This record gives sequence, C-alpha cells and structure tokens, in this order.
Amino acid sequence: ITAPNDAPAYERFVAPSSQHPFDQPVIALVGHWTGSMGEGMAIGLDGMGRATVLGTQMARLAGGTEAVDLPSVGITAFIPTYDLRHLDGTPRHHWAPAVENTQSADLGNGEDSLLITAIQRLSTSVNEGVQ
Repeated sequence: ITAPNDAPAYERFVAPSSQHPFDQPVIALVGHWTGSMGEGMAIGLDGMGRATVLGTQMARLAGGTEAVDLPSVGITAFIPTYDLRHLDGTPRHHWAPAVENTQSADLGNGEDSLLITAIQRLSTSVNEGVQ
C-alpha cells in the first residue's frame, strides 16, 4: 500500500466552480464530535484560508482506513493505514483550531455559547468590511 505521504510532492490547485464565488466571511464550528469528513472540511477550509475554524479539538481520527480481511475469524477490520494532513503538513489528528474556544455547543439545555461567539465574530467582520 502506498500512502499519500510516500508520493513525491506535488502542487495543489483548485479552480473556482463559479464565476461568482462566495466571498463573505465563513466560520466553521468544530468540536470533539467532529470527525471524518467534518475534520477534512475544517482543515481544508483552514488550509485554503477560506474560513475561521472555531471550537475545540476534533475527534482526532488517525487518517485514511483500509479494509483488512481476517480469514481465520471471518471478519473484515478497518484500520488506519495512512495520515491525512492539513496543507501545512500537520497530521489531521494533531491539528486544532487556531481560534480555540473551550465552550461546547448547546446540548439542548441552554445557550449555545460557541454559536453566539461565531455570530459575534461574523457580525464584527461584516461591520468592519462596511466601513
């Protein structure tokens, strides 16, 4: 199995999919339940400088998995076989938001302080852009 980190370095380019890309501030909220594709989206948005990622450490999943058949017990196990990384090279499971907020999201029993913080930051960004 050849892991992506074993391959030669290459440049990454992404072309806009629209003539009118969204150009307003974006905040991605993450927490310890954010895993898999959520982690990938958060580090991708951060790596492109396209969003502020706000929250706590994520699920810290170890990377891409592959199926390994265990014929003696008749099951297939999925185990991490390679790292997934931020564009700056940080392994996904070591990356944390630059804007860490120890407040957790609302679990249905009170204010969602993380969401309130995000809305305040967006309001400030929008108001500063108007001046």
